[in-house]
Amino acid sequence: MLSILLVVLTFASSMAQSSAQYIDQHKDLAQKLMNEHGVPASVILAVAMHESANGGSKIAKHLHNHFGIKGKNNSRKIRSAYKGYGSVRESYNDFVAFLKKRSRTKPLFESNRGSNSRLWVRNMAKSGYSETGSWSKQILATIKRHNLTAFDQQGNTFDTQEDATPRVAKKAQKGSSTANYRVKSGDNLWTIARKNNISVNQLKSLNNLSSSKLSIGQKLKI
Repeated sequence: MLSILLVVLTFASSMAQSSAQYIDQHKDLAQKLMNEHGVPASVILAVAMHESANGGSKIAKHLHNHFGIKGKNNSRKIRSAYKGYGSVRESYNDFVAFLKKRSRTKPLFESNRGSNSRLWVRNMAKSGYSETGSWSKQILATIKRHNLTAFDQQGNTFDTQEDATPRVAKKAQKGSSTANYRVKSGDNLWTIARKNNISVNQLKSLNNLSSSKLSIGQKLKI
């Protein structure tokens, strides 16, 4: 009985360790995609962890497929109906592109509700992302178990780390509907957009931004 308990505890410990390793390895990429597109990093990580078994599934190892998306592949090692990628990064990028095509999740990219991980997961489930009835509960449980929502608040892509005080211009110029926001440490496109009730795409368009990189003290139109 004791030996069985030890086996169970060892297995649980290894699973916890692999989850932590996976998060540490891929959190930066998840946050980068969140900053650029608005999908919560917690959702990206949780779905990837669940669908790829923390990177240990066959399709993750041989096809670099971490999200269970089906499609063509050229693998000679396994026969699979799942899509093949040249790298894990490609799989992550395709996941975001996939969500942009789904009618249930596409509107979230232009909504300030997009930070709600529960809303994203439920809408993904409704769109038929998985045929498993308990899929959304499993994803939300993964988010809660590993406190993944912490990464929704930590994404930053700054060129410098010096401290600065944020300033939001209360008054816009006469005849203009825009105000100014001064970037501070801890900010990113997603958090700034949320604070000011606009979408990431609108923020990038207003400021002619082609990437998600920001600098401390940078002035943005909002």
